[in-house]
Amino acid sequence: MTTEFHTVDYEGLNPALDTLINLPDEFPLADLPLVTRQIGWTPQDPRVGQTNFHVNRPLYIATESRKKALARTLSHISFRVSDSFSENSPPSAKAIVDEAFSRVASVVETCLGMPATRERPWGDPGLTWDTPQGWQIDLVRNDFTVWLHVKSKRLHDLEIYQIQHGLVDAGL
Repeated sequence: MTTEFHTVDYEGLNPALDTLINLPDEFPLADLPLVTRQIGWTPQDPRVGQTNFHVNRPLYIATESRKKALARTLSHISFRVSDSFSENSPPSAKAIVDEAFSRVASVVETCLGMPATRERPWGDPGLTWDTPQGWQIDLVRNDFTVWLHVKSKRLHDLEIYQIQHGLVDAGL
């Protein structure tokens, strides 16, 4: 028996990406539920909710900026863009997730109208797009699923600098 491993499609992802990358980069986290409702998602609290993507675990998670001056400001939002395997995944899971990653990468490229800027240099493998609007989009795969992370490039670079120089706790 073969089960299809679902991924987000252009019609589902494009409105979400278009909305998110056009937010100001110092966006108040408290206003995120209003934005997520506008794109058809269901917030459960200001930081967590369900997307409207046809995947088996349609979760999104928002993270607050670590910079004290930007407390309560959206640092990034992450969401699953494929089905997810459980801990008891089949031996073929990695190949299935790799194929799903390729499909989603093509969808992201179409939504943004540009190829990926680079491969992710650390962490889980993936691709990064730096958008003209100042947002960084990371498409990441692990052994179980494919995630998309949307973050303000300026704020992300500032947070990395502060962590590297011991100015804020990495929170790890």
